[in-house]
Amino acid sequence: MSFPLNLSLSSLLVPVLVLSFGLSGAAYGEKGGNGNGNNGNGNGNGNSNSNGGNASSRQNAPHANTDAAAIAADSSMPHRLNAYKEAYINATVASAEAAKYQSQYQAIAAMSEADFAATYPGADYRATLDHLAQQVQTNQSLADAANAQAAGFLSDVTAGRVLDQQGLAELHQMLGL
Repeated sequence: MSFPLNLSLSSLLVPVLVLSFGLSGAAYGEKGGNGNGNNGNGNGNGNSNSNGGNASSRQNAPHANTDAAAIAADSSMPHRLNAYKEAYINATVASAEAAKYQSQYQAIAAMSEADFAATYPGADYRATLDHLAQQVQTNQSLADAANAQAAGFLSDVTAGRVLDQQGLAELHQMLGL
């Protein structure tokens, strides 16, 4: 699947990653640190004596992103990223299925009726070609729709900006695609 590409992923996701992963700062006490936040109405002081959590919380950490993406608000960046990832996977599967039927159709169409009868005794050459042609058309339509949906979700993730090849590769790497 390909999309027109022009913009680097890092220029799009830096604000998102800062918000998603980096809400530590002056107003939030970090591991073993003090947080002092001034909001104009008073000072908020927080002390932490954290040792970084126990072993079981660290072991469950990989599941946190999956769970968060599943319950994220529809307009949130994690939700949009997850929607794109799922749509991209669906488009890839649909495209592979369409290619499989196209390959099967071409292989049968290249055979003579006599070769087909020898290879597939009892099968009807014309009916098989017609069936495969229908499968090609149906699966190509599904693949086209899935690719259009993935492109739409990608546009949501990038706010309509076009990613260049490197940016798209970075996005796919980040999403585990």
